[in-house]
Parts: sequence; C-alpha cells; structure tokens
Amino acid sequence: MLRLSDNLIQLNSGTQSKKFVTKKDFYIGEEPNFQIINNQFDIIKKEKNKLVKKEVYRIIETNNSKILPLIFLTGSFGTGKSTFAYRLIKSIISDTNYGKTVAFEIFDSSKLYMPDLTELFKNCRADNIIIYFNSIEINYIFKSLLDFRNRLSIEQYNQFNILLITTIRENILERNQLDKVITNSHIINIDTPLTENECEELVINLKKCNLIDYRDIQEEKRLVKKIVSKYGSDSYIALMELVTNNHHVDDLMEAYNQLNDSAKKAFIYTSLLYQYSIKMPSSLLKGLISKDWQEFRKEVIEVEG
Repeated sequence: MLRLSDNLIQLNSGTQSKKFVTKKDFYIGEEPNFQIINNQFDIIKKEKNKLVKKEVYRIIETNNSKILPLIFLTGSFGTGKSTFAYRLIKSIISDTNYGKTVAFEIFDSSKLYMPDLTELFKNCRADNIIIYFNSIEINYIFKSLLDFRNRLSIEQYNQFNILLITTIRENILERNQLDKVITNSHIINIDTPLTENECEELVINLKKCNLIDYRDIQEEKRLVKKIVSKYGSDSYIALMELVTNNHHVDDLMEAYNQLNDSAKKAFIYTSLLYQYSIKMPSSLLKGLISKDWQEFRKEVIEVEG
C-alpha cells in the first residue's frame, strides 16, 4: 500500500491535499484540489451537476463492455472543469442511493501496480469505484491514461463497477481522437453559464475575500447584473475583469502557447476584429490568416469600401 500513497489519493471528506489553497487563492486562479470542495469554496452549478450525475449513473448501469468506461468532461477554456469534476465526485460519493462509491485521484499511473490496486479496491468493499485523472491535456499523460485503462480492464473485476473520469478541453480531445478510436468513451459537455443566484454568490464570495468592494446591496445588484449582461454569466471572464492581480491571464497565455501557429494567428486576428469592430465573413478570415496584420487590415478595408 505504501507504493500507492505517492501516486494516488482517496477523495473523501477527510482528504488533505498536498497544497492548501485558500479561498482567496482559489478565486485569483490557483489550481483547485478536492479540499476546495470540502471547504465549500466553489460556486456549485446545481442543475448541471444534477444532470451530469444522472448521466454518470446511466453509464455505470448500462455498461456491458470489458473495457472500462471512460468519461471525458469537456468544456471551453476557463469553465472550471476540474472544480466541476471534484464537485461531481463529491456529490456521487455522498449519495448512497446507488450503493457505496469510493473515489481516487491518480497522479502517476505509470508507477501503479495492478496487484496493489486490486488489494486496495477489494479492501474498499465498495459497489462503485471512480478513478479521476486531472491535467491530461499533455499528450503523454493522455496516452498514459489510455494505457492505464487498458491494464485495469484486463483484470476484469466483477465484484464492483469501475469508472474513469477526466477533464479536457474540447479542442484537445478532438486532436487526440484524430488518430485513434477510444472505445467505450463518453463525452459530456459541462459548459453552462452561472445562474443569477450563482452570480450573486460569486460576488459575495469575492467581497469576503477582499478581492472586490461595494458599499451596499444596490451596488451588489449592479455587479451581479454586470456579470449577467456584460460578461454573459461567464465566471472566468467575470474574474478576469473584476479581480486585480489574478493568475487567469497566465492560464490564458499558457493555453495560447499550446496552439499551433495557424491557430495562434486565427486567435489574434479574431480578437483584433472584435476589438476594432470589423465585420467580415469567416471564409475571408480563413483566407487571410497567413498574412501579417497590416496586410490583413488593408485588404479588409478594401473589402469594406
């Protein structure tokens, strides 16, 4: 069991993460962990959580494949996929309607041995076992997840159900699916805007963390309305705009640097079109991506003229 301890952790109410993240750290962009959920720092997207949870149970109940089911929780950049996944797992392991469920987060699957895992799983005496992989968007980690699932599937456990869950951006998943068929995989999109009540909860949390300030309930309502109308109830954009000295820009730059050259140009030009309110067909944009900005502007102006 000692061989397992550095490479996985059980996710439950007593989980102590290696790094303690304060509520303020969480809202300025620190990477979340399960302790965030235990401490109730997150904004719970109740309806989406309920729908995804129902789908997870459906996948477990209807699975008849020898290959263990793998759920990809997908979404746009900055939608809080990891936080959502942790909250989903918390909801499932707290629900006894479908028997006892235990969950583990894997850090390095290459250092895990099947006999050790088998002994661990049997000792859990659970009906369902969830295995969570975080940060699989790096190519070799994605491949290690699939390799781990194959090794685990060979064991053919009959005493309990095993389900693997991971989070990944949609474009990264599409890229990884180009040259392989991932059998018995399920894609669940978790993108969803905050409700007005959730926007209000966000504003209150930010004030409690001294990240924003407002004088009265009327000003609080104006901030909530701003998040709903101007930021489209998008928590990531709201945090980028409302919270100073946040790390969300760094995360955005990291995602940008992962793009290939064509995608980077498309991102920059699309942003500039929006900034300068230049209207043009998407087909024209595609044809101009290879040009530099000055040449691009010149041709756009000619088209508009």
